[in-house]
Amino acid sequence: AESAIMADSAAQAISIHNCTINMDGDDSYAVAIYAMDYASGSTIDIYENNILVHEDAPTKQNCYGIYIYDELGVSIDVYRNKIFSTGDGTFQGDGIYCYSDGGIVKLYNNMIANFYRGAFIDATALEIYSYYNSVHYCCQGIFSNSTDILYKNTVITSKLVGLDYADFDTAHTDPASDYNASIASAAYAAPGANSLHGVVPADIYLSVVADNENLHIKNTAAVIYDAGVDVSADPNLPVADDYDGDARVRPDIGADEFQGAITHTATFTIDAIIQTATDASIVMAAFTPTTYLRGR
Repeated sequence: AESAIMADSAAQAISIHNCTINMDGDDSYAVAIYAMDYASGSTIDIYENNILVHEDAPTKQNCYGIYIYDELGVSIDVYRNKIFSTGDGTFQGDGIYCYSDGGIVKLYNNMIANFYRGAFIDATALEIYSYYNSVHYCCQGIFSNSTDILYKNTVITSKLVGLDYADFDTAHTDPASDYNASIASAAYAAPGANSLHGVVPADIYLSVVADNENLHIKNTAAVIYDAGVDVSADPNLPVADDYDGDARVRPDIGADEFQGAITHTATFTIDAIIQTATDASIVMAAFTPTTYLRGR
């Protein structure tokens, strides 16, 4: 196996930040961390990295963006990362793989695309959180081996909807999960009474073109505007900004909080009664605007 960044020695804390990694090779890991001899209370922080993994069948498979193996139950935060693959989501490989034996795993404000699984948390993590993540064109979204995941403000648009393809891990979902969005509308759909179903990727993302995906949201993606819940004071995982570090104003669902003017489309008619100065005749005038801009 090959790794661009690997850490496997005892430490109190590991931080991997602001790296650009272009990983090419079969059975490869862009970032690999093996936490087997770490001190109690250790932390792992992986944030603001740009990772591209070349996973092209049949010669380049089993490729991972971030791979963490934790036997001691450390605190793991993975956030504001762009983790993309050049594959089509068919072959084994995860955007984020985390084996956590008793740790707390927090995933937030990540953009992930084109892996077999967007993220997979193995073993028996104590707690798992998925807040404000955008996962696109993976066979499975964010899944767990056993521990329930608390999903909030997460959008997952899997490659396909069916038996072998799934957005949310409904078998391991914390009952407090809510305000999510999925392409699925039945099985594996976004959990929560306020969640959205049947979301169309091309309608919300700037680009879903293969190898040129951009998971920032469009200025016409009204379905997920303001559709999230404010977690800035969340007792488990307070998040007040987005993937780019922009403030969450009225929270959108997904890693990106749209900044700018939103274009809404509407058609309506206003009838105005105008009296002329010459003959007092009545004239009906129709005014039909089609769009307006609402600043955020």
